[in-house]
Amino acid sequence: MDEAQALQSLFFLDPQSSARVCHTSKSGVLAKAATNALLWDLQMSRAFGLSSADAQKGPGCKVCESDDGTAVGSARAFGLWYRAASDIGVQCVLSRQFQASSQCHLPAKWIELWHRMRKWLSNHAPEVLDTLQPPATSSAIDSLNQMVGMETPPAVVGLWRICDGQIAHMEPYLAQELQMPTGEHWSRGLLGGYVAYDHCISTILLPLRSALKLTARLRENIDVLNNEHPTKVAFACAHSAKKILLVDVKDGRVYAFRREEPFLQLAVPSPNAHFAKPGARVQLQGLKSKPALNGKCGTLVAYVPGRSRWQCKMDDGSGITLIKDDNIAPENPDEYPFVQQDDWLQRWFEEYLRRLEQGVYIKMPLRPEEAPATAGICLFPTCGEWVSKCVTRGVQVTGSCIYMPEHLQGWTYSISFRLVENEAERGYKTCQLYRRQWQIKEDGGEPDIVNGEGVVGFFPILADGGWLLNRESDPNRQYSGSDRFMSGEFRYQSFSGRSASMSGWFGGSLTFMPGTLRNQTGQPFQVRLEPFRLMVPEFVY
Repeated sequence: MDEAQALQSLFFLDPQSSARVCHTSKSGVLAKAATNALLWDLQMSRAFGLSSADAQKGPGCKVCESDDGTAVGSARAFGLWYRAASDIGVQCVLSRQFQASSQCHLPAKWIELWHRMRKWLSNHAPEVLDTLQPPATSSAIDSLNQMVGMETPPAVVGLWRICDGQIAHMEPYLAQELQMPTGEHWSRGLLGGYVAYDHCISTILLPLRSALKLTARLRENIDVLNNEHPTKVAFACAHSAKKILLVDVKDGRVYAFRREEPFLQLAVPSPNAHFAKPGARVQLQGLKSKPALNGKCGTLVAYVPGRSRWQCKMDDGSGITLIKDDNIAPENPDEYPFVQQDDWLQRWFEEYLRRLEQGVYIKMPLRPEEAPATAGICLFPTCGEWVSKCVTRGVQVTGSCIYMPEHLQGWTYSISFRLVENEAERGYKTCQLYRRQWQIKEDGGEPDIVNGEGVVGFFPILADGGWLLNRESDPNRQYSGSDRFMSGEFRYQSFSGRSASMSGWFGGSLTFMPGTLRNQTGQPFQVRLEPFRLMVPEFVY
């Protein structure tokens, strides 16, 4: 048979068998046919659901064409995708995919994201990597489809088809119900955590069956979830269930669960973000409680983060009404072309991964006074627009905050101190924190002033390379063990309350004493805490 006939025969082979044919006699008809771009474009579509153009980008958008940009490029592209899938433990599935429907092919985007995630974890948090599970079983995916009453889109279910969450330690009462282990390593949540006082969060990506159990429990106890949100599934929660994240399997949008109305807060940028701004002209749609408003128009006034709704001034003179994002559309749809919106979960996951890769989130003790036992992925950002940093007389102060949808306070903030420069430049060897003055300002309002001694019961004594732990710096003995030198910066976390606008600034100053409070070596001096933003971010983690 000629090469065209051989190619037609190879179309019936699975990818591995096609690859084996490539290694037969190079001058043979079959070997030549097995390097044809059409064959590997077809195999790419069967195995990963990718078009030839998308496939040529390779995992992570690496260009993988051959020098002439033809046949070998397609085979090489498949090889890169196959190796990426193999690296994350899903190679055994590929041989069964070539006869399957498009719903069964391996989701290429999730392969890429999990490949990057595993690489980051391997380098920075191997103990979290050890908690990741193999792909979810088909029976678990069937159970998901039955619960939501629909075929879950690949962009959503692909999360579990590549990695079935974590087996990580949870509080005993929750672990038993979700069939998870208990133990002391609560800080190993894949999706990060934070601690302030007794509010302790480490968010675990749940195995699919555990996610379904938690969803069922939420529906039993909260009528609005059961009656109005049948396609929303809890996919992650803190080890203590204080924080829960849900995904709408219909469109992939991610929500954070709140313990008061409204129970769900969008954790990804609004699908209407491209047009929904103050002053935008909108038409109302899909309202069940106020059906008479459907089809009527108005003007957006302002977004109310605490209610997760827009203020809309109606054209009919009825005044301002509060409207959810889901219930507004552009008055003139032609100005805003339709955008595919079933990949919000992927976007949410990818943004989190980007922040890990860029060092915004790093591994550190979630509870500083219990280091290193509480080491985990910390959601207090260390760089970027969310962080303030300032040096005054050799003391560097860094501040940042995390929005907490699950907590009445609204934000937890982190402040850290360390010495920079050298003793001669600073004019002192050590210094001790004496007082603080915070200025918390809501946008458009006057600042609230908070004065006090120390910070949350600490009076850290800063020294080159770290700080001194003793009765003077820790009078309440919040750190266990004997007096010692603590390397690295002093860091603590506390709360800042919600405001009407849910938008403002946190800044202030601190008073330090050269030497220590008991043995002063100079006059007290003030150190600036550069203001950092208090706001509800577009992406909530």
